[in-house]
Amino acid sequence: MYAICAIGVLMIYSTTGDAARAASSRLFIVQLYAIGIGTVAFIVCLTVDYRSLTDRAHLVYILLLGLLVYVLLFGVRRGGGQRWIQLPLFNFQPSEFVKIALALLLARLFAANLKRFPSTANLVVGGLLTGIPLLLIMAQPDLGTAVTLVPVLLGIAFISGMRLGVAGVLLALAILAAPV
Repeated sequence: MYAICAIGVLMIYSTTGDAARAASSRLFIVQLYAIGIGTVAFIVCLTVDYRSLTDRAHLVYILLLGLLVYVLLFGVRRGGGQRWIQLPLFNFQPSEFVKIALALLLARLFAANLKRFPSTANLVVGGLLTGIPLLLIMAQPDLGTAVTLVPVLLGIAFISGMRLGVAGVLLALAILAAPV
């Protein structure tokens, strides 16, 4: 992993390492900081038990919905979208964390089902739980991130035992609804 990171840093340095442009030659240092932050995040993820997160998935989900609403009201606008919360050292994009929280919440929802496959009611509830952040993210507008929530729903439902035919029908409906 770090070999690939080193190659990436060398590539950034070789393409932007012009001494005449001090701002661009600093990009490889920013990349080194990002690798360090990623390493810390990796270690934190290894030490946190995901089962304890599923017990609190609904709280994390509600917190992130609140942050999505906050972004719509007070977020930083850049590049045509209002997607970030400005913090002292960096900008925070809650929509990226919604994917993880949604996956945990849906896994908890479908795990509570005692049948072999998710019931229609569970699929409807899962669809509603997916639809709320999807609409909030689309309002930012960030269609790319919003669209990734649908495969999270379909993937978790499929892993929990949803029949392939039902998955195909839902996928076809999603494709037909995409232009809307």
